[in-house]
Formats: sequence, C-alpha cells, structure tokens
Amino acid sequence: MAPGSDQSTTDWPPCNRRLSRAAPNLLIVAAYLFLHTWVSTFSMGAQEKQISSLSNTVSPAYKAQHTFGEAAKRYADEPQNLEAAWQFGRACFDLAEDATSKAERARLADKGIEACRKAISMDDRCAQAHYYLGMNLGQLARTKGLGALKIVGQLRGAFERARELDERQDNAGPDRNLGLLFRDAPSWTIGDRKAAQQHLVKAVSIAPEYPDNRLELIEGYFKWGDRTSAETELEILEEQWPKLHKTYSGPRWEKPWKEWELRFEGFQKKLEKTRKKKS
Repeated sequence: MAPGSDQSTTDWPPCNRRLSRAAPNLLIVAAYLFLHTWVSTFSMGAQEKQISSLSNTVSPAYKAQHTFGEAAKRYADEPQNLEAAWQFGRACFDLAEDATSKAERARLADKGIEACRKAISMDDRCAQAHYYLGMNLGQLARTKGLGALKIVGQLRGAFERARELDERQDNAGPDRNLGLLFRDAPSWTIGDRKAAQQHLVKAVSIAPEYPDNRLELIEGYFKWGDRTSAETELEILEEQWPKLHKTYSGPRWEKPWKEWELRFEGFQKKLEKTRKKKS
C-alpha cells in the first residue's frame, strides 16, 4: 500500500521496508522487511558505506549496482573471507530492492542467502551475516505470496540471532524488522500485537533519531486502534522532524525521505480527521 494511506495493513505478506525500509511485504524488512527498509534504500541503515569513488549525484540504483559488482568480485576472489561474504549478502539485498521482476528479486535473494549462510558457517557470531540473511529471506518472501509463510520461521530466527549479537546494527534493524514481522503477519501465523509493540518500542529506544523506527511504531498504533499513543508519538516526531532532515541529508537519503514524508503526512491527516470528528 502507499505509505500513509488509509488502506488496511493486513495484506500478506507485508512489504519489506528497509531503511528498515526499505518496502508492505514480510519485512520493511524488509523494510524494509521488513521488513522502507532500504531499509534503509530500506535497510539502507547506518552501516551502509558511502561510495566515495562515485559522484553524489549518481542515482541510488546505480550505486547499488556498482557496489554489487565490487562486492561480487571481492567475494569471488576471497570466498573464505567472512567480511566479503556478508557484504556480498548485503549488496544482494540492496540490489534486489530495485529488481524489476520477481524472478530477478528471487535470484538476488538466493545469492544473498547463500553468501550469508556461508559467512555464518565461518563465524556464527557474525551479527551482520544473520541480519542480512534475514533481509534477503524477506526479499525472497516478497516473491512467494502465501508461500512466504514457509519462510517465517527462518526470518524470525535470523533477526532474533542478529538482535542477540548486535541490537544496534542498521539503526535497531533487528528489533524494527521483528516488530514488522509480528505486526503484519496474520494472527493465525505468528502475528502478535504485544510482541510487535515490544520490538517497535525497543527500536525507538535504541535509535530514536531514526525516522523509520517511530513511523513504524505509529503505524502499529493506528492498526491496533490506539490513536492516543499514535498521537503522542507523532507529536514527538513532529518536533524532531526539522532536525532529522539535517541529520539524514544528501542524495543517499532522498529515496527514503520520499516515503517517510508520505507516511508522516498521512498520519497527520488521519489524526486531523479524528480531531474534527471529536469537535
């Protein structure tokens, strides 16, 4: 659904928002996991490295392709290098964000999953490998429809392990994506409001300055009919908004800001409607 719209968020699988955004499917995230995502593009989180050799005017999609090519070459040259493996997994996720077909997204996700699992086999305590395993599983889930239900257990396990090892990575990405998973999954699978709220609140507490964390929490409150809590969180975000634009500025953040702005304005309109009805 369009960020900030009034459309129901019960569709399955939810979009993976990464830099979470990252994108609704199983994450945002995908997701962006979902996991906007980018998440955030959507897990385009704080850990993503700038590509200094490219001009700041180059599009994010071109940068993702360039980074993928470099990561693929390094991984091919150093197949037993732990960092090369998980970074290739991350590059696969990033490029899959811009995939133009399910087949292309699934192909990239499969490569990322394989690389991250190899990294885990080299060092099970590599937080990034577990995290990007989850992110790529989220991408794969986006191509499966109801078949994504078979991946839910693996998704949950990957993010829980990543959280255990490093809860701060990707701006609290593990908690954000677990929150999206529990929030957007059907109640007859693993959908769980209490667990979703706990993880989304935790993400905000770990990285309160990251827009996607509070936006996802606000969306959850709207979904659960808790407009009082949604209004409280939105007021905090309204106060932070000008500062956040300065914190997350530059070409790298243009794509996520488009989504964040749409969602932010959509939430404001929802609350305005509620206030008018009360008056």
